[in-house]
Amino acid sequence: MVEDGLFGYGMRFNEGIPRKETVGVVNGSTDDTLSGAHYLSPFLTCMECNEMQFVNAATVQRALSFIPRGGTLPPEVLPVCVQCGRTDRWAVGADDFSALIGMDKEAFKLQMLAKRKASVKIQKVYRGYLGRIYARRVKLEKEKREAAERLGAIVMQCLWRRRYAQRKVECLRSLRTIRSAHKMVLSRALHGWVEPGAVRVFWYKSQPELDLLWADYRLLIQRTGNRPPCYVVEANINEIARRVAILLDMYATRIQCRWRGLVGREFLAIFRRELVRVREIRAASAYPLQRTYRGWIARKKVKALTVNKWKSRIARMYSGSRRHELAVKKQRFRDEQLKAHYVQEKVEQTAARLTGKCLYEKGSFKKSAYSNDKLDQLMANYLTERATQISESKKRTWLEDQRAKQVQERKSLHHLMEKYYEDESKRRQALVINRVSSTISPFRTAGRYVVERKLLVEHSKSMPNITQLTK
Repeated sequence: MVEDGLFGYGMRFNEGIPRKETVGVVNGSTDDTLSGAHYLSPFLTCMECNEMQFVNAATVQRALSFIPRGGTLPPEVLPVCVQCGRTDRWAVGADDFSALIGMDKEAFKLQMLAKRKASVKIQKVYRGYLGRIYARRVKLEKEKREAAERLGAIVMQCLWRRRYAQRKVECLRSLRTIRSAHKMVLSRALHGWVEPGAVRVFWYKSQPELDLLWADYRLLIQRTGNRPPCYVVEANINEIARRVAILLDMYATRIQCRWRGLVGREFLAIFRRELVRVREIRAASAYPLQRTYRGWIARKKVKALTVNKWKSRIARMYSGSRRHELAVKKQRFRDEQLKAHYVQEKVEQTAARLTGKCLYEKGSFKKSAYSNDKLDQLMANYLTERATQISESKKRTWLEDQRAKQVQERKSLHHLMEKYYEDESKRRQALVINRVSSTISPFRTAGRYVVERKLLVEHSKSMPNITQLTK
């Protein structure tokens, strides 16, 4: 392409000339042009608007002369059509394209319609492409934003869970401190706390609420309808635990002070004993004399105490035996008196029956006017005293048995206890032997029955059988 062009116009020569019309320029070679077989027309006709334009054919002819054989002209700048303003529809020569132009308008409409459809399709495809790119970018940005929000939410959840767990752990530690504290410490922390600006606290009173508080305090808050709310309950529990910890520290300090005092006094006591021991070592010569004198005085006192103890034991034995003798005599007198009254009553009953003052029936004398209730009173008093004696004897026996069981248990604890309770065990054995020997054995009872049977047989009396005894 020549920059200025052969014709001084702004379009290319070959682009606008149809090949069938530009025989000598486009399709024709330089040989045909130079040989003079064809001439170069100086006119150009627009196939679009049928406009004609003049060009300098001599200049074109000269340009062709410089082209080697077999070559063609390079693209040249063609003039612009003054009618339609196009440069791609030029044809060489002066021709009439009216019929062609009429046909081209329909084709142009179809072509423009096809181009419009094609452009619409291209725009649709391109807009879809751009839409997909935009949607992909929006989706990517949304994913990035969601990822960032998710990460931020996770961080916030982690922080909140950590704080939530810290609050729960702190409250559980406070509850463990409160539960392990003594009732007195808890009562003082709740009601007897004196501190500037102290916060009022509350506590649960019923046992089910306390059980649920130890198990899960947040479940208790839910069941109470969040009244008071969770943060108030946790602050209250932490405050009570703080007071309990302060009181425990104070009591521990007091116990430590007491313990240090005890240890210090014990140390002083040991120190004093060591001082005494050192003094004894220094005054060892005077102690044997003092010990001998104290032993002589103690032996005299022990001898006098032994004599006095022996005298008191003899007196107790005499008084006990004397009381027993008097009790036996008194009981014997009562037995004789009761027997005499029975004999007297029998004599009176016999005399009354012989004289006809009462009938020969059982209990008739008791119902008559000649009998009295003196014997009944004596018998009732006698039975009452005997029952009292039996109950007291059983009580003494029970106490002795309990004492014997206690002694046996203590003897089983250590072998030295056997020696300690040896005398008491011997006295107990002698007492049991006497008690067993004083009771009537089954053999002696059987022997007595045999003697009675012999007596009955001798007097010609038959023994009653079981049916008769039942009747």
